Amino acid sequence: MREAVQEMKDHMVSPTAVAFLERNNREILAGKPAAQKSPSDLLDASAVSATSRYIEEQQATQQLIMDEQDQQLEMVSGSIQVLKHMSGRVGEELDEQGIMLDAFAQEMDHTQSRMDGVLRKL
Repeated sequence: MREAVQEMKDHMVSPTAVAFLERNNREILAGKPAAQKSPSDLLDASAVSATSRYIEEQQATQQLIMDEQDQQLEMVSGSIQVLKHMSGRVGEELDEQGIMLDAFAQEMDHTQSRMDGVLRKL
């Protein structure tokens, strides 16, 4: 299966296929009627048509994949925003607790000084 797909891809980009597409486009622009086309031209046209369908299918598949990836990225972005908000709140809480611990340490130092003074009097 993969070999067949690779073979089709190789055929699509081959110089022969590209030249055929260019020639076919020139003929269409020049207004060459379909009745003047040779059987090999008709065979090439069916190959080009199959190739074009394959390309369109691949492009549609790639677009679906990109749409899914966009949705997943939006979900990840939302999660990151929530984490950002939560980390901000945690940081604020830590700052508040740091201030409270500093005040508690000062109070403990003051109490220790008073205790030292009382013990000296005894």
